[in-house]
Amino acid sequence: MLNSSANNPVLILGPTGAGKTEIAELIHSHSPRKNKPFHMEQAADSRALDFVAIKARWVGFGENSGYTWIPKEGIKGIIENCAGGTVFIDEIAQLSEDSQGYMRTLLDPKSKLPPAAGNRPPMTCTVRFIFATNRDLQIEVNEQRFLHDLFERIKRFKISIPPLIDRQDDIILFVSIKCEKFCPSAAFLLALLSYEWPGNVRELIQVLEIAMRNALSQSGKPREVWDLYISQPNSQIVSDQSSMGKATASNRKCVETDIDSSTKGNKIKLELTHLELEDSEVIPRLVGMQDVECERALYVKLLAMLQKQGYRKGEGLQNEMARVLQVSPASISTKMKKFGL
Repeated sequence: MLNSSANNPVLILGPTGAGKTEIAELIHSHSPRKNKPFHMEQAADSRALDFVAIKARWVGFGENSGYTWIPKEGIKGIIENCAGGTVFIDEIAQLSEDSQGYMRTLLDPKSKLPPAAGNRPPMTCTVRFIFATNRDLQIEVNEQRFLHDLFERIKRFKISIPPLIDRQDDIILFVSIKCEKFCPSAAFLLALLSYEWPGNVRELIQVLEIAMRNALSQSGKPREVWDLYISQPNSQIVSDQSSMGKATASNRKCVETDIDSSTKGNKIKLELTHLELEDSEVIPRLVGMQDVECERALYVKLLAMLQKQGYRKGEGLQNEMARVLQVSPASISTKMKKFGL
């Protein structure tokens, strides 16, 4: 739907750290523009610029601009450097008033854009804009901090991202992709599902990277090989479907057997002791629990989570749990029987 017309602007709404940048990259990488540039701008940066500087940032300067610090031949702006690509503007609610006004011009497909100064034929804007914010733009409009007609132009295609705590099944999928070369223990996964994640996806990624480094440090592997284990860009967590497929295939046997065993092959175990959670009682509560207790508690938590979403036994629950844990449905049925669930 979003990419059926890859020229339409997109508005991504969600709390800080929810993964809005990754979603923007996902949209770009699955659009006809995927082989063109992807450029990110922070809206707050515009507040320190006057109108000429704002305009120059987008459309550059032409020849003989009259500004001594600008080359005689002029310089390109974002619109020309990213022609045919995607521009992502984060926290659009923080755009200055002048920037909001000029953004209306950039979004008008009929606009002819002369340079900020100097000689150059007017250009048209060929980039697609994706915007993101953690604020309610309707309130910003009502309080006259955001232009009503700009809001009307960007709100047609909206994506709302709930906090990570409201989509806990995504946490394990994040682990399976981000930690592809590691095997998480049941206690490790249970701790992640029990934490409230005030920093959302951004905090989860940081916690996982620290855990992987802790695991590598304790494994005795030399530091120079760490990057071979912690090398996947954060954006691929949500943007690369083929990567998700690879992670699923490579982790399936590992997760299926290693939740209740030590290590498998050359994969390194992620244990509860590798986690560092901010101001949390989650880890102390789990310390001392037997592996089988942690595994049963993990299944109980996942069952409750999925039942809350409307899944029922015999009506897709086992299949959905298998998808989340990256194991076979048969393994789920065996474990549920073992734990009396």
